Amino acid sequence: MFQLPVCPYCNAVYHYKEVKKISSEKSHKCYYCNKSFSVEKMPGTAVLWSIVIIFAILINVSILLVMTFFNIIPLLIVSILAAILGFIFIPYFIGFKKENKKSRK
Repeated sequence: MFQLPVCPYCNAVYHYKEVKKISSEKSHKCYYCNKSFSVEKMPGTAVLWSIVIIFAILINVSILLVMTFFNIIPLLIVSILAAILGFIFIPYFIGFKKENKKSRK
């Protein structure tokens, strides 16, 4: 399920940092076979962010139930950590697809 994308032509392996750099591009040229492919975000990205938000809400509610006084600092820390966790998993939701010949022209 959590798998970094590979070149659709030659199956060259792209590492985490490379995928993170490429994720903002619409198309990319393979460093091994020099063929262009499109870079797309997969539909599972919405599910990722839904899980992150639900996780943050559940942890924040449990913090509020345990603490006898209201303190916003732990709630902010949990929310920020959940957002960072979501951003860490974004490269696993990137897909590489072969470009159509029509789109190159």
